[in-house]
Amino acid sequence: MLQIENVILSNRPEVSKVSKQISLSAIPADVMTLIQNSKVLIQHHEFSLATNLLRQASNIQSHPIIFRELTLSLIQLQKWTEANRVCMQWCRSELSFDSVYFRAQIEFQLGLDEKSLQSYFESLSIVDEERAELFEVFKNIGNLFVRKADFESAEEFYNKAYGLKSDSDILLVNYGILEMQRGELNKARDRFRSAVQLNDRNDKAWVGLSMVHFDFGDEELGTANLKKALDLNVQNRTAIQFALQRLSQRQHATYLSEILSQYLSEVDFDDEISCQLIQKFYEIGKIELAYLEAQRLILWNPERADYQKLFSHLEHQMNNPSQVSA
Repeated sequence: MLQIENVILSNRPEVSKVSKQISLSAIPADVMTLIQNSKVLIQHHEFSLATNLLRQASNIQSHPIIFRELTLSLIQLQKWTEANRVCMQWCRSELSFDSVYFRAQIEFQLGLDEKSLQSYFESLSIVDEERAELFEVFKNIGNLFVRKADFESAEEFYNKAYGLKSDSDILLVNYGILEMQRGELNKARDRFRSAVQLNDRNDKAWVGLSMVHFDFGDEELGTANLKKALDLNVQNRTAIQFALQRLSQRQHATYLSEILSQYLSEVDFDDEISCQLIQKFYEIGKIELAYLEAQRLILWNPERADYQKLFSHLEHQMNNPSQVSA
C-alpha cells in the first residue's frame, strides 16, 4: 500500500524566514558572526558547514534564533533525532507557532504519531494570523488520521487543506490513498488521475493509479503506470516493492534487474533489494553479476551466515556453469 508521507518544506523555498521577529540585541558579536556566516552557507546549500557553525553558536549561548536556525538546518540534512532535541530547546525558549509547527514536522518523520498530532493541534491553538503553513498542518493531521484508520477525521482535515490550496497534487494523492483504504477504488482512481493532470511527474500518483488498475484486473495498464512511476523516480521504494510483487513473471526479470541495479547505485545499501537483484540476475542466467552482487552483500553484512551460504552457492555455480538451470 502507498504510504502517507509528509513532504517537509517542499513548498517553502524561504525556509529560514519566520514571521515573528526575534530580538537580536542579546546576542554577542562573535555569536552573531557565526549565525550570519551560517546563513551565507545555507544560501549556497552548504548545510553541513552551516550546522557546524550553528552548533558552535549554541555552545556559546542559548538563544531562540540559534535554535531555530539549527533546527531548520538539521531538517535539511534529515538529522531528525538531533533536530528533535534542538527543536525542543527552541520550544522551551520560545513557544511560538513556528517552533511547535516544526516540532510536529520532525515528530512525524520520527514516527512519533501521537506526539506529532498533539503538536499540530497545539500549533493551531496558538496561531495568531493566516499562515501559509496551515495547509501543511491540516494535510498532515489528515495523514496522521489515515494512519490511525480514522478516515472520517482524515477527510475532514484534508477538506480543510483543500479549502486553502485546491491545486495540490500531493493532497490529491493523499485523498486517493484515503479512498483506497476505504475500498473506494473508483474514487481513488479519480483522485490519482486528477493528481497526474496537475503534475504528470508525481511518481506517487502513478504508483497509486497502478495499484488501482491492478486491483481492477487491468494488468497491462497497471504495469504501464508502474513503469511510468519508476521512470520518474527509481528511488520510490514503494514502487520498487510493488513491482517486485506484481511483475514477478519471468518476462519482467530483465527489466527488474535493470531497475534494481539503478536503485542500488543511488543508495548507500539496501539488503532486501540487493537480495532481490541477485535473484533476478540468477533468473536471467547472469550468474557472474549475481556473484558480484553477493560479494557486495557480504561485504556489508559479513556476519550473516545466510548471505555467506548464498555467496558460496553462487561461487559453486561460477565454477560449475554446466549445472546452472536454463
